[in-house]
Amino acid sequence: MLTGGWRGRALVLVLCVLVAGCAQRPDAAAAVTLVFKHAKILGPSDPVPALLREFERRHPGVRVQAESLSWNSDDQHQFFVINLEGRGAAFDVMMLDVVWVAEFARAGWLLDLSPWVTRAELEPHFPSTIAPATWNGRVWAMPWLMNVGILYYRADLLGKYGLTPPRTWEALVDQVVRVRAAERNPRLDGVLWQGRQYEGLTVNALEAIWANGGRMFGADGTVFPDEERAAGGLAFLRAL
Repeated sequence: MLTGGWRGRALVLVLCVLVAGCAQRPDAAAAVTLVFKHAKILGPSDPVPALLREFERRHPGVRVQAESLSWNSDDQHQFFVINLEGRGAAFDVMMLDVVWVAEFARAGWLLDLSPWVTRAELEPHFPSTIAPATWNGRVWAMPWLMNVGILYYRADLLGKYGLTPPRTWEALVDQVVRVRAAERNPRLDGVLWQGRQYEGLTVNALEAIWANGGRMFGADGTVFPDEERAAGGLAFLRAL
């Protein structure tokens, strides 16, 4: 495991929209169908169908219709805002990025879950997942998953040059420089990170800056008050 200060930033939450479909129906025997909008799960092991079937098993009479959206969070945000602003959203539950909770709650698009969520239900979760789900002292969401950064390495390249997986960021940069110089392949990147003009770039840049001891805002509101630390974090990314 690499040592340093980097941690997975993004977590995603499932939130209820303020529509009648989320409310308790008086006729328990009547079939209720909830539409769940969520980001497309990439890869062959999509856990959503199994989770929904388990939910339906525990709640007879309730069916969930899952509808996936683009994997791109910008596209998801645009979809939700357009539909919710028009008050014609044809969905009941949605999977949102953590940074949208306050925005959506303030706009009146989310159901206040506080009356139904007990402290005992929140305690098993990491505090860092509950804090962003809370706005104005009320709970508007429940954590569903956390995104944690994991590094994969080319065993063939490390073996070729007699290297073992690095355990520090400094060792990682050193190995990147050595392997790229030896391979002489201009298309070989050291570490792939999100460098496109997109949310991912902001996330990776802030992770590097924070890992280097930098801050985004100073006590007086100054942006990046520790310029040298911020520059050092970005230099680390460029070195990869």
